[in-house]
Amino acid sequence: MSTEEKTATKTAAQEAADRGKVSYAKRDYENAIREFTEAIRLDNSVTVYFGRRGFVYSKIEDYDNAIKDYTDAIKLDPNNSDYLMYRGDSYYQKKDYYTAINDYTAAIKLDPLNTTPSRKRVDAYQKLRTKEGGQWMKLSLQERAALWAVMPDWERREREREREEMMERVKVNVVLEGKEDKDTAIKDSMSIRDYSTWK
Repeated sequence: MSTEEKTATKTAAQEAADRGKVSYAKRDYENAIREFTEAIRLDNSVTVYFGRRGFVYSKIEDYDNAIKDYTDAIKLDPNNSDYLMYRGDSYYQKKDYYTAINDYTAAIKLDPLNTTPSRKRVDAYQKLRTKEGGQWMKLSLQERAALWAVMPDWERREREREREEMMERVKVNVVLEGKEDKDTAIKDSMSIRDYSTWK
């Protein structure tokens, strides 16, 4: 391909991307995806084309394709914290809170002054701990240790307080009679044992 042809191709790709931006502004997401796809077909070396299409996919809640596009954008520009955060958002929406936390953590390392991924990481961490998340018991010891390493200080203090309360309940329950109390003691003991895997 000659220099003139390469220039023409890049120009056509930019024009397609510009049309995609207009379609997005009009909330014509289907056409926006079509235009960004054309831009990528013509020139797949431009990070922002993948990023913008990924953003449109996330708008229509097609998080799998959004993740693919953000991943391609990250490969082209690994130092761009925004794409890591956006990919984390897509994982969050899929309720894959652990992977979202990993992306938010990577974004924070690249741009420590940006507080947005920090806030999102705290929220994802809270979701992971709830029954809604349903992922806590599925995590390996290494994954739990990694989460402990990035846990906010206030969360660590809260976990320590919970552990101390559990231990006090166990001390009381084990000396009481009755099946219900013994079962409670067993459950609390298991919780304490589970908690210890964070460290």
